[in-house]
Amino acid sequence: MKQTDFLGQVMRENSKGNAKSMLKSAPILWLLAVLTFFIVPTVIPTMPLITVAMTLIFLVLGVVLLIVGLFRLLIFKGGSFVLRSDNVTREDAHRIINEEAAQGSILLEEYFRPTSQSSSPKFILTPSFLLVTTGKAEVIPTSEITDINLEFKNDKTFGREVIYQVKTSRKTHPFKCFQADKMHGARVANELKNHILTRDNISS
Repeated sequence: MKQTDFLGQVMRENSKGNAKSMLKSAPILWLLAVLTFFIVPTVIPTMPLITVAMTLIFLVLGVVLLIVGLFRLLIFKGGSFVLRSDNVTREDAHRIINEEAAQGSILLEEYFRPTSQSSSPKFILTPSFLLVTTGKAEVIPTSEITDINLEFKNDKTFGREVIYQVKTSRKTHPFKCFQADKMHGARVANELKNHILTRDNISS
């Protein structure tokens, strides 16, 4: 029986979710371009170049998101992952994650936010690896994780920000999420710590 490519499936879903987010953002940028074109001249009537520049920036950004989103959705469907360790190869990490998933050893699967959407960042924990899907998929060996902390900030533009600080023996990897719930973030961080830092569930 052929083993399912669990990690490959996660990467494809992550890439598809990100592509859909880009496609949804493009019309918003075009709407901002239209509003800028009509509103900015009434506020700064003596500087038409600012209006033209801002309008073009929004239009171009919208087109870029549309092109990249369509490319990732229709052509580049595979996705990829970043391995945050020098002590294991990408091939071994991929194989081990797939083996542990096939054995039903998914210890935790939680979104950064309480609401689950395909484009929402999430944690997937197996005995040997922590998989984090944000704009990209990142893989960290659980044996190298020394602590997980949660930090809260209030961003003037995007509102409440939750930062999951995953510390390893070499560096700290921050994973940010805007418009997140503080209680949900604390619960997820505590569950990750309980699974990882006890070391009882980590394979040798």
